[in-house]
Amino acid sequence: MTVDLSFYTSPLALILGVRGIDITDEIREKVTACGDPELLRQWLARAALAATAGRSSARGTP
Repeated sequence: MTVDLSFYTSPLALILGVRGIDITDEIREKVTACGDPELLRQWLARAALAATAGRSSARGTP
């Protein structure tokens, strides 16, 4: 059985996971599909303080 571990390579998902914040499949897909480094940087910075996964994004809120 092959397991896709790409979800765990995302620093954004890692930070939210360590903080105990659940990530929906929709948010996970949005993060992995995002090709804008600046947007990903913004999400990553917000993930450190977010109360929910949806709060970690400003533009394109999942």
